[in-house]
Amino acid sequence: MQPPLHRVKTLTRPYVQTAIQKQLPIRHKWVVAKWAPLIAEGQVIITAHGYVGVRAMPAKGGKHDLSVEGFSEALNYMINKSGGSWKTPDSKMIKEINFEISKRQKSISN
Repeated sequence: MQPPLHRVKTLTRPYVQTAIQKQLPIRHKWVVAKWAPLIAEGQVIITAHGYVGVRAMPAKGGKHDLSVEGFSEALNYMINKSGGSWKTPDSKMIKEINFEISKRQKSISN
């Protein structure tokens, strides 16, 4: 049995998959259609904006102790199940995501 999502400090890929499969029932064609424009914005932008909070999505997907890497892993899983082909970010991409997070936070606070 998996621990409750709110008790997990660092999400691993199998736990992310299990949590998403249980908590987000998917109507595949609808999901692919809705994610397509977001996927087109690119991995760095969508990860950073989602991490900070964007549109109706709360910061970090509502899981406030989630790291950039953990959030990215969960987002990658959802994107890849919705027609994308993202990879786990390497250290260079994590730096780019963190830079974009900083820019996004500054634009929101102004």
